[in-house]
Amino acid sequence: MIGPVFVDTNILVYDRDKRDLDKHARAQEWMAALWQRPGLGVVSTQVLTEFYWTVTRTLRPGLDKDVARRYVGSP
Repeated sequence: MIGPVFVDTNILVYDRDKRDLDKHARAQEWMAALWQRPGLGVVSTQVLTEFYWTVTRTLRPGLDKDVARRYVGSP
């Protein structure tokens, strides 16, 4: 049995960033695999904060702040 997998910020960012198609595709594969087994992927508050900061302030084109909030599960 595989234990919990810690998901780093880069996986979340590359899942949204299409500038490097190889990294984007690999991140999407990881995310799909983690969604297939509930509870397998885990993230920290720090990772979610880093993701939000990166996709709204440094990623070009970036995500809208409301979209980024929904992505991390914040109301």
